Amino acid sequence: MTKEALVDLIYEVTDLMPKVYDALKKLDKVFVTDEEYDEVADIIHESPRFAMVSKHGYYVEYVITEITNGGNISAKGLGEGGGGEIEFGVDSLDYNEAIDLLMSFN
Repeated sequence: MTKEALVDLIYEVTDLMPKVYDALKKLDKVFVTDEEYDEVADIIHESPRFAMVSKHGYYVEYVITEITNGGNISAKGLGEGGGGEIEFGVDSLDYNEAIDLLMSFN
């Protein structure tokens, strides 16, 4: 691949990024209900996830429970200590997490 082709590819991907976030802001879906989360239903393992490092330096995995129109995401922690429930906007996801979430609507 030439340098010019690589630069063109970078520009194409960069142009797509805002479209992914905009698409997510128009979607509305419950991935995991409170009951399913409390019962540790199999759906939890099939739902979109992401990870964060807590303020104490611990790796915490979250399952996305819901996304609402406007791009608001609700998520609940997994594993021991869980990390609790958090809410944030789709713009807080990195690009790979945003793509994974968008693909989960198939």
